[in-house]
Amino acid sequence: MTFLGEIHGKGIDLYLHTQGLDTSTPTGKAMFQLLGVFAELERSVITERINAGIARAKAAGTSVSCCMPVKASSRSSARLASAPPPCSASSGK
Repeated sequence: MTFLGEIHGKGIDLYLHTQGLDTSTPTGKAMFQLLGVFAELERSVITERINAGIARAKAAGTSVSCCMPVKASSRSSARLASAPPPCSASSGK
């Protein structure tokens, strides 16, 4: 069941004053559903782009991390660069 179906099942209508959207009318209900269709389309396009980028990175031999891609040739230097600095002994003051 959709969000709009759930709230209508409870006898609730949605009115968005700024957007002029009232789901108690047939036009308002259609507009709300169209917004949902476009949101779903956008999510699908984003997923496609992410998967294409991952595939392109794998084909180029790049390891994909959560922060940034790292080329295979620079993995060891990236590990060294991201290592925390050695701890200095405290002076006890």
